[in-house]
Amino acid sequence: DDSEDKSEARYRHTQDILSELLDSPEMVEPGKYVNVVKLVLTLNDWTDPLSHKLLVQLWTKYRNAIEKGLDEMRDQVFKDSQEAFAGLVVDGAIHARLHRIIAADFERAVHLLNQDDFEERSSNLIIKGAPGLGKTEIARRIGQFIADLPWRTDAEFVEVRRADLVAEYVGHTESKTNEVIFRASQGALFIDEAHEMIDGGSASFAKQALEAIGVAAENRRGEMVIIFAGYPDKLQDLLDSQPGLASRFPHVISLEGYTDDQLKAIRDFLVESRTEGFGLTDDDLNEFDEHLRLARSDPNFGQARWVRSWVESRLDTNRSQLFSGAEPLGKYLVGPPGTSPAPPTPKERKSRQRRR
Repeated sequence: DDSEDKSEARYRHTQDILSELLDSPEMVEPGKYVNVVKLVLTLNDWTDPLSHKLLVQLWTKYRNAIEKGLDEMRDQVFKDSQEAFAGLVVDGAIHARLHRIIAADFERAVHLLNQDDFEERSSNLIIKGAPGLGKTEIARRIGQFIADLPWRTDAEFVEVRRADLVAEYVGHTESKTNEVIFRASQGALFIDEAHEMIDGGSASFAKQALEAIGVAAENRRGEMVIIFAGYPDKLQDLLDSQPGLASRFPHVISLEGYTDDQLKAIRDFLVESRTEGFGLTDDDLNEFDEHLRLARSDPNFGQARWVRSWVESRLDTNRSQLFSGAEPLGKYLVGPPGTSPAPPTPKERKSRQRRR
């Protein structure tokens, strides 16, 4: 029948790909073995007898290639994980949490390769902290990293908020939520400001969406990673709103406030990434310390968000002064790398003498 014909065609097509991949001298080049592992994982999803026959052939003939491919994957992922939070100020505990999630996912990949009967483990994650601590960016980095893991096939990182899940009309919430879950089903789903699910109007529709997320967190554990981010107290209210929901999120990252040195590191990174040579002056840096001291007295101090606003405001001021002629061009015209610094102007020399 048609199903058998399609299965036979797919089997032959896969054999052709496999022969081209493995029966060539380039097979010994780094990276080729990874493709073998991906092919095995793809065949695992096909349940027809011919695919199983091909899978057995793969293991019988190319066991060493599969092992080497998995080694290559593991080594590359471990290397990439060291740079997962490049440009962010994060502590070792966040790196350690990511490594734990990756290690569990790697173990799952080994079980899938072996077609073991194993119990899926949840890697769902909660990231909580005050405003301005980088919850959203950290969640994005982790979610995208998980979706990009080479042993995950057809994985996608999906980021949503309440409005992307909750509709205003009967029946629409279910379809919107199920569509999002389906898109993320092989990868990672990030719900930013997740506590909004129990805030605002359309409470019954929001509850429906949250229940669907809770079911996915349980039934698709291992297969899909769900990440909630938000404020600590409000996230706790969210978890308490549905029995058993908290237990489906075994990983928790609690972000603490930045130190002054960490905020200065964030400032320097933002300046470097935004200015292309038009940076802050010594006077700017001195004023930053004073402004930071005053800002910390505000109970709603925005941490890194406050730093970003301060940097953008100060750079805008400096650009305006430069354009208006209020600041000398020599202050910013430094030349290409290796150029000797310009001598100080008479005004700068007098200023330095006064400071001494």
